[in-house]
Amino acid sequence: RKNHLVQNNPKYYSILKPILKDKDVRRWKISFDEMYIIFTGRGINSVDIHEYPPIEKYLYQHKRDLMPKNKGDSRSKPGRIPGKYDWYEIFKPGTSYKKANEPRLILPSHHKELFAVYTEESYYVNWDYNILTCKDKSKLKIIEALLSSKVLNFIQGIIGTKVKSKFDLKPSI
Repeated sequence: RKNHLVQNNPKYYSILKPILKDKDVRRWKISFDEMYIIFTGRGINSVDIHEYPPIEKYLYQHKRDLMPKNKGDSRSKPGRIPGKYDWYEIFKPGTSYKKANEPRLILPSHHKELFAVYTEESYYVNWDYNILTCKDKSKLKIIEALLSSKVLNFIQGIIGTKVKSKFDLKPSI
């Protein structure tokens, strides 16, 4: 929760970003649960953590788990994946954060039903979600209606594979 970290300093809000959890996204709606990620960036886009004392103090409590491991370290050793990043930085920001301020569809990656939710809010997402952007808002809303339709889910239930009990949407990289 962010209230104890920001201490009424608007500057602190700049690195606290709203993030969606699995239970926040349902067919046709987002019920944001007031969870935030400390988004410090990486490399040239990184912040100076010393300029955010309460956030640095909070993260420092978890420094052992936030430190990048060395290549070859065992899985049981505390820390995050090996890499050239500071202990407080995001280790792999991906590209979804660049789309956080654009109109988009949010699609759960693993769910019992297929659906999408349209939003213009600046939510960040983790690997549980995929994001679809388009400059034309009306096209996004049409895709939302199609993907969220019970008819499409019914048809998938008839002709789709019965091997899995949920949809697995994985980006093709």
